[in-house]
Amino acid sequence: MGGYSGLFVAIDDLEILISRSSLEPVHYTKMKREDTYESIRQLIDDIDSMKHIMFAYAFDRELIENENTGLKSYQALWMRIQNEILGERFNRFTDMADLDRLAAQEYTEDVMVAMSESLASLRNQSPAHPIDREAAKRLLEQARTGAVGIPQLIRIAMQEVDTDV
Repeated sequence: MGGYSGLFVAIDDLEILISRSSLEPVHYTKMKREDTYESIRQLIDDIDSMKHIMFAYAFDRELIENENTGLKSYQALWMRIQNEILGERFNRFTDMADLDRLAAQEYTEDVMVAMSESLASLRNQSPAHPIDREAAKRLLEQARTGAVGIPQLIRIAMQEVDTDV
């Protein structure tokens, strides 16, 4: 935390609150979901009285977009976390960061080709071949699923050409 002592609390997969899959080990009723939303709202309201603590919640886009069960369904919480001003560029200082939007802005075809060229130049023994713009375009489409990060996709694509990358 930047050289300071404190507590960092990270909660991942918050979208389980709206999951209706019978494969999920935990099911949230409307009341349990709203209790969770209320707890998050209370943390936001009380954050000024807490020192040296940071909360990070990670979730899929559906938690925002689902009007009936998502964050927008609990008005008291949504009013505190929504981004009131949206610009063309990613705002790194907002309360809620859309990492999909950041990736779309930062990882362009040119950036991906440059990354692969940089990786290829690090090869000492045998030269590796960087990806081209067409491969970068295919990787960007594949990255939209979010299962594998873009740098790893570039490495995989380079391995398809060279087995030692």
